[in-house]
Order: sequence, then C-alpha cells, then structure tokens
Amino acid sequence: MSKALLGSVVTVLFLSVVGAQAQHPILKSPSVAKARACLDKLAADGKQAGIYTDRDGGQILLLNPTQPQLHPLLVKMAACLDDAFPDNEIVKHPATGTSSRIWYVQVDDQYAWCATNSLHNEIDDIDVLGGYGPRRAWYGVTFNCSISEKILGFHEP
Repeated sequence: MSKALLGSVVTVLFLSVVGAQAQHPILKSPSVAKARACLDKLAADGKQAGIYTDRDGGQILLLNPTQPQLHPLLVKMAACLDDAFPDNEIVKHPATGTSSRIWYVQVDDQYAWCATNSLHNEIDDIDVLGGYGPRRAWYGVTFNCSISEKILGFHEP
C-alpha cells in the first residue's frame, strides 16, 4: 500500500472515530429508538390496512376517505409514543394559535420529540387536511418526529 493511500485510510478512520465520538448523547436515548420503531410500525400498519401512507424520515402522513379506519392507528401510535417518551403535553403555537400534541425527552440541550395535530385519541380529532389533488377531502393523521433545541421550533418545556 502506498504512503499516500495509507495516509488517506488513516485520515478516514480518524475522522470516523472523531465523528462517532461527537454524536450528541440524545441519539443514544432509548426514546429515540422507541420512537423510530413506532414510526416503522405505523407505516407498516397503514400500508397493511390499505391506507395511503407517506413516510419521509421522521414524518408520516396517513390519508383515508373516512375516519374509522384511521382511528385505531391513531390510538396505537399515541400509546406507542406514550411508552417511548417520559413526557407529553398539548401546546399552542404562539404565532398561529394552532395546537399540537407533543411527546418528548430532553438530553442536555436537545429534545427528541414527536408531534401530531390529533390532540386526543378521539375519532373527531382526525381532520380533513385539505390542500390540492384527488385526496384533498380525505381525512389525515400526521406525526412529525425530530431532534432539536426547541420542540416544533418554539417550545421549551
């Protein structure tokens, strides 16, 4: 192996070790792993039930023409997040007045959190999302999970 190639390999290994050590401790929180499993389960259950399911990382959207098929998935997801996170509450965005239900854990200066627009586990909490396209009149359940210094960009419990 040439000295240049060996030097490149050593540099890559060093940067990999430094990067691994620089990971924020919240990534090792059991809540993060449990929330990821909750999202995976919700996506699988939605698809299995024949419900339109769109998942992009920590965001998931389930759409259906009627509320009754979505309701059990909302209840199961809320129970899963209740188990994943030690805290949850309903918050109101200060600028828009929109309420969200959040689950969260704090490690150092970061929060791992999930949020939904369905405030309780009631069927009436499942709203028509609107918008454009053929599914604009369908009912939707959304969950957004992330890690940040503020929950939903504004909330610090």
